[in-house]
Amino acid sequence: MLGIIGVLIGSIIVGSMLYQRRVIQVAQKYLSQTYTQEMQYLRVGYNFIVDSFIHRVYFFPMNNPDLVFVVGVSTMLEVQEPHIYDGYAILPDNYYTRHFEMLLEDYFEEDIAQIWGHNARIGFFASQSYPFSSKISNGFDIQLPLEKMEPLFSDYHLFVYINQNYKNISRDDEAQKIFGFIENVRNSGYTPKRITFRYLPVTSINSDDLVVVVFDDWDDWMEIKTVNQVLEKMT
Repeated sequence: MLGIIGVLIGSIIVGSMLYQRRVIQVAQKYLSQTYTQEMQYLRVGYNFIVDSFIHRVYFFPMNNPDLVFVVGVSTMLEVQEPHIYDGYAILPDNYYTRHFEMLLEDYFEEDIAQIWGHNARIGFFASQSYPFSSKISNGFDIQLPLEKMEPLFSDYHLFVYINQNYKNISRDDEAQKIFGFIENVRNSGYTPKRITFRYLPVTSINSDDLVVVVFDDWDDWMEIKTVNQVLEKMT
């Protein structure tokens, strides 16, 4: 009996490995037909999207290992065909949007370091980028400089992750820092739709320690002209 169970378990494991290998192959075939860059496989995950599972196959370009992106593969071992919808190119991966997000992160990284030191990091989320796909504006070219690429992403969010306990900081001092950073964003000419400052010590396991200060849209943060306006936003 134990032998039969062992054989069954072994068959399940082998079948799972073969299936995962096929998922990877499907994603690799799509990439080879879509991009000229050589992409390196990293790992497989999955998402539960609209009553079905979507495999998330992670890759990075060989010439840029920090740029990790995702290709979505269905449980039927299919990749959505790239297509045009409402003037946008719909792709089953988020390589281009991750490239854009990383350019912005590099641009603002020095501002973050000057204001918060090593206690903060920056992140961006282009709303055209989904867990397994992206929506790209006409005219996008990965060779474009950031200042010409940014207007093609009219709806993206900026996050500042601050490794501090919000309860222990001076509101006045922190309002000065937030105001200074918003001024830097305004002076850059770039226009994220939303700016979120997220406070949570990396050592915390208590969700109550998480505090966010959110500027919800363009009008919200662009109208910030004084430190007192920032203080009104802070709890």
